[in-house]
Amino acid sequence: MVPDNRLKECIDEVLLLSLFKSFCELNSAKEAQQKLRNIFSRSSDAITTTSNIIKNQLSEELTEEESENLYPMIKAFLNRSPYRKSIPDSVKKDLLKKQNNKCAICGAKIDIHSHADHAVPFKYVGDEFENNYQMLCTNCNLKKNASIDYQIRFLLKTI
Repeated sequence: MVPDNRLKECIDEVLLLSLFKSFCELNSAKEAQQKLRNIFSRSSDAITTTSNIIKNQLSEELTEEESENLYPMIKAFLNRSPYRKSIPDSVKKDLLKKQNNKCAICGAKIDIHSHADHAVPFKYVGDEFENNYQMLCTNCNLKKNASIDYQIRFLLKTI
């Protein structure tokens, strides 16, 4: 049985990732991204701006906390580089320690030679989204690929 607080966290994360995926699909054109960069650069309150953009584009009302959680992903999406940074072994070791040497998705035992993965896929946020790495087993990494949906399906399985 999943504790109630973990259940709420999973549902909130699924909803936020679903909104973010829709936002990215809607704003995939370079012109749309430049327009959003301009809006944010003129804004004195990025959180309120995030909430307003989501309301206007996706007809969804966000709480302040949801906007605070979504804004860093949107910022990374708008500023992502097409070039990947290599992930140092020291970061991988820290992740393994944090994850108790287990795959972040299925819980299988893993080691330093396992896959370092972007939790929110690189194609959406590049390397600009902080604390976005996780260690995965080969099987989960291949299944996940560049999909937010896989992360959503996994979270739903934990409920």
